[in-house]
Amino acid sequence: MRSFVDTNVLVYADSADAGVKQTMASAPIARCLREGAGVISTQVRHEFVNAALRNLDLHALRGFSVWGALILQPARQSGCAQVLTEDLQEGAVIGGLRIVNPFAAPVAGKARRARKR
Repeated sequence: MRSFVDTNVLVYADSADAGVKQTMASAPIARCLREGAGVISTQVRHEFVNAALRNLDLHALRGFSVWGALILQPARQSGCAQVLTEDLQEGAVIGGLRIVNPFAAPVAGKARRARKR
């Protein structure tokens, strides 16, 4: 069934501290994704981004653009150990996240050790 999803449902589905509401919001969104039956408007997208920006821990991620923080904060909240990107400094640890550039050339010493195993 084709369904329009409002901002509050998206916010609850994305919120790790929403408890049972997260589960309740995630289920219909997952169904919409499986069936290709979900609809959101430009307004909903804007409201969702604004809600996400309000919840960013920019102090811990200071020195980064809002766009960089929009990548790093959800990765932290999701319990990720690393971020795969070419847009941040390879090897840096930011807010507990290791930055890994999948396109960077391997370091000579690391490549030799990997071959010996």
